[in-house]
Amino acid sequence: MKIIHGVHNFKPKAKPVALTLGFFDGVHRGHKLLIDKLIKTAKEIHGVSVVLTFDSHPLRIIAPDKLPPKIMTLTQRLEYLEELGVDHIIVQPFDDKFAEITADDFLNEIIRKKINAKAIIGGYDCHFGKNRKGNLNYLKKFAEENNYIFHEVQPLTIDNKVVSSTEIRKAIQNGDFDLAEKFLGKPWTIRAVVVKGHRIGRILGFPTANLDVGFLILPKEGVYAAFAAIDDVRYNAIMYVGTRPTFDDKPANLVCEVYIMGFSDDLYGKRLTVRPIERLREDKKFDSPEELKEQISIDVNKSFEILNKK
Repeated sequence: MKIIHGVHNFKPKAKPVALTLGFFDGVHRGHKLLIDKLIKTAKEIHGVSVVLTFDSHPLRIIAPDKLPPKIMTLTQRLEYLEELGVDHIIVQPFDDKFAEITADDFLNEIIRKKINAKAIIGGYDCHFGKNRKGNLNYLKKFAEENNYIFHEVQPLTIDNKVVSSTEIRKAIQNGDFDLAEKFLGKPWTIRAVVVKGHRIGRILGFPTANLDVGFLILPKEGVYAAFAAIDDVRYNAIMYVGTRPTFDDKPANLVCEVYIMGFSDDLYGKRLTVRPIERLREDKKFDSPEELKEQISIDVNKSFEILNKK
């Protein structure tokens, strides 16, 4: 798979292009249907499959107050799209200038002239162009007028719910990791770099890795049994999401920390992949550090029992 950063760097292909576009957060099972149709169409026209996606969610520019947290990092999105067999991915920076491109200009200047697509695959919730004016019907009409092959992919429904990034975010925030996995088609994981924290866990005898989760989604506050992978080696762990109320009376920023059982090496700067499995308890303020330490011991033992059954 070849990754092209910016539409302006995309070079015309000798073979016909089959194209689809979207943010693809989670690269879930509904997205997989779309990508499968894209690849099948590319083969039928003896061409190449191209995905046009964005480096950040368009709502970051269009409506920051409505910006949802990300299910996964850009790197993960690209990895999963590559696993599905896509030939080329155009990662377009979504900035103020790009947000001003009208739906008509997007279709004519980018899809027709720059990418020169011969087939377009549209998802049911497709939107593009300034003020999200472009939609599936707009795309379909454009394909008909320009004699393009056009395929519409219907939404995937599981348990009477349309599989979507929104539903997956709800499942994650509710701690329903089994439902998130059912919709994603794979376990949901947090991938983040370890940064320096307050070293409270080390003082308590349970050194934790403080994760820089950025704009990634997190489950509700609490303690979770989890798996943590370091350099492809998996360990049992507990994950904490909260504000450290035992040590800070004032409202603090939400933190995500992981205690990895049987691991004591320096992790600063390392990238961890954490897979929460089950919520153990809610976050709470303890009367003393000693009381918290006793509870963490209970959490570790409970997590160990849960994870060893997986």
